[in-house]
Amino acid sequence: MTVVVFIGTFLVALTIGRLLKQRAGVRLGLLFRLFCLTLAFYAAIAVYGIHADWRNHVGAAVILLVLFIYQTATTWPGLLIVISGVPIYFLWKILGKKSPPA
Repeated sequence: MTVVVFIGTFLVALTIGRLLKQRAGVRLGLLFRLFCLTLAFYAAIAVYGIHADWRNHVGAAVILLVLFIYQTATTWPGLLIVISGVPIYFLWKILGKKSPPA
């Protein structure tokens, strides 16, 4: 069952990509195939029943990599906005640890 889900997800993703390529003229290359393989891998793991916390991090990294390569004009400003919030998060975390006086 896991192999069927892996192959099916991969072929469906490739088919959708080919349709986009034909109709809209979207350029697809090696990174799109890697994205399809990653998507198929995640689907197979989910069907098999493995609970892996690292799946979220790897998926986010793949999406960021694809965005950095294909949509650099909109990715960098968004990344800078998120990175500027990291110090605020840590400051909030530090200030939240203080317990109120009893």
